[in-house]
Amino acid sequence: MTDTTYSPELGAKFCAAMASTTDSIATICKRKGMPSKATVFRWKADHPEFSKMYEAAKLEQLYGGIEECTEIADKAGKTHEEIAHAKLRIETRMKVAQRLKPKELGEKVDVNHGGQDGNPLTTVTRIELVPLTK
Repeated sequence: MTDTTYSPELGAKFCAAMASTTDSIATICKRKGMPSKATVFRWKADHPEFSKMYEAAKLEQLYGGIEECTEIADKAGKTHEEIAHAKLRIETRMKVAQRLKPKELGEKVDVNHGGQDGNPLTTVTRIELVPLTK
């Protein structure tokens, strides 16, 4: 851990480290010369330029995790246990990415309010007259 005083250089160093690995923020913060996790989140709240760098770095980190999924799948073993472990690692990376950045990385849902072939739906209202009973 290093001094908690913000500097653009240290902020950029942290963000570069985050963008280049799929390690957790806690793991990155344990590296020599890095701020603590609490400091990082305080910087994010107090320094708009750092917050912007952080968000860009986080997105790069998530893309890196998604790209890593192919490697995990390619290197998965042949046993049931090895395949299950690889599947868990892939699903975890995908779920984290989708939850942290749903607009950019979430599943796309196509909501079509029209009928078949883009034609508008029509509604029919039916009124039934029923005799009143005495």
